This record gives sequence, structure tokens and C-alpha cells, in this order.
Amino acid sequence: MTPAEYESQIAAYFAHRGYRTQQTEISGDYGVDVFAENADERLAIQVKMYGTARRVNRQMVMELHGAKDYFDCDRAVIATDGELLPDAREVAAKLGIQVLTVPAVMSNLSATDANYVSLGSASGEPNSDSSLSGGEALSFDQIWTHHVMPLAGQLLRGKGDRTNIIEKVDWAGV
Repeated sequence: MTPAEYESQIAAYFAHRGYRTQQTEISGDYGVDVFAENADERLAIQVKMYGTARRVNRQMVMELHGAKDYFDCDRAVIATDGELLPDAREVAAKLGIQVLTVPAVMSNLSATDANYVSLGSASGEPNSDSSLSGGEALSFDQIWTHHVMPLAGQLLRGKGDRTNIIEKVDWAGV
């Protein structure tokens, strides 16, 4: 998966949740890769497809905060398939920037059928997949049922030509 494809995956994630999305140009985007808007809010979303190669740093978080204000957005979201450095997570929490962890997965499902996992907000607390504004911690059963089991049949692409298919997901051995 390319970074541009990952940006499209993130746009589809928000579109599936009722937002109108607009991807920006690859370069000269002022630090915002996707705008997502609904009747209540406008989001500035920075997408970082880093995996385990790099981690999001605090400068990236601070730049997104400035871009959010520049574009008159209500909230900012960093969407990544990787991790944030501890100081970046601290800055995100202080500035109210949500951190959304979404695996970079090529799927044989349409974007509207896809389910992604939000592993936490900027504060590190789990949040509900149905709401970006936070909420109660999810139980293991809820995560397994709503986020892991729907991955059955998905095609995962690695570097080069490596691929894997998640053939079956069930409760056996859990």
C-alpha cells in the first residue's frame, strides 16, 4: 500500500462514519491530508503511514494544530498505522488532537464494508469505533466481535509482493 492509498483508506474511514471527505494534493497541503466535515464539525486530518519504520514526533503534532486553526477546523486528528513518540502523545493530549490508529490494510472489501480499529484518543483512553469523541472503554468481547472478526477474508499486503489473507477469525483458542 502506498501513502496515497493509505490516505484514501483514512478518507473512506471517515466517509463510512457519515463525514463528507476531501483529500488534499500530495504536496503543498499545509499539513492536512484529509478534511472531513459533517453538520456539526470540520476535521483536519494528518495521515502518517509509518508502520514500525518511524514514529510521529511532537513537531508533526504541533504543525497539525496550527493547520487546524489555519483552515478553521473544529478538531484535528492524526491517523497513523504506527506509534507516536511519548512527547508527541503528550502534546496531542494537551492540544486536544485525537490519535487514531488504523492498520494499513489492502482489502478485498469495499470501503463502506471495512472496519477499522481506533486504539485510543490522544489521552490514551480507548474510544468507541462509532464515535470519534471518546466514550466508555470497550470490552475484549466488543473489540473481538466488532473489530477483529470482520477482518476475516481481508488481504494484507507487505513490502514487495508479500501478501497474506486472514482466512478465518473465530473464538477458538481465545
